[in-house]
Amino acid sequence: MIMFKKICTIFCLLVSLSIQAQNVDVRVGQLVNESNWFGLEQTLKTTPADSISPFLRQLATAMTHHYFNRPDSACTVLADLLNNHQQELGDRTMSMVILLSTNLARIGHYNDAADLLQNLYDQLTAMGTDSTLTEPYKAQAQQYRALGTCGPFYRPLHQPGEYRIPMVLANKGGQHSIEMDGSIKKKDVSCSIQGPEET
Repeated sequence: MIMFKKICTIFCLLVSLSIQAQNVDVRVGQLVNESNWFGLEQTLKTTPADSISPFLRQLATAMTHHYFNRPDSACTVLADLLNNHQQELGDRTMSMVILLSTNLARIGHYNDAADLLQNLYDQLTAMGTDSTLTEPYKAQAQQYRALGTCGPFYRPLHQPGEYRIPMVLANKGGQHSIEMDGSIKKKDVSCSIQGPEET
């Protein structure tokens, strides 16, 4: 009888862990579908890595790195997604290829971005896809090739280091914002960066 209770206890524990993992996956999937990148970033920071399925964790990481302007790491995660999770990506595969090319261009790898888009264009053309859908990829590949001959465009404005920017975090009527003073063309201005609306 004691052995039966122990087995039941272990079984209930495993079932509750499985349900909790499914709830986290549902939450992450919902945040991705809603394009709620701030909520997704927060969820990724506060949720243990092993609580989210590997595919969803990679997808969520790729999206946050892309939308929060971390192109180096976005390229790494997107390449991993495309190499190891194409079946799970399904219809999103083409979108991930386009995101990868965008991030490659952001880090100055224009020729790699052009090759990727040219490959996509060639595959879609071979499948008989309407040219009105494929021509933008060909045009973008040509633009990236042209940029590749010009050298790097993105250069840091300042040397790497730690910089402090005085700012004020404000909460006005439930809307969060960051406010800071600065100057544009030697005229003093007040800048405000607003986050997503609270739901």
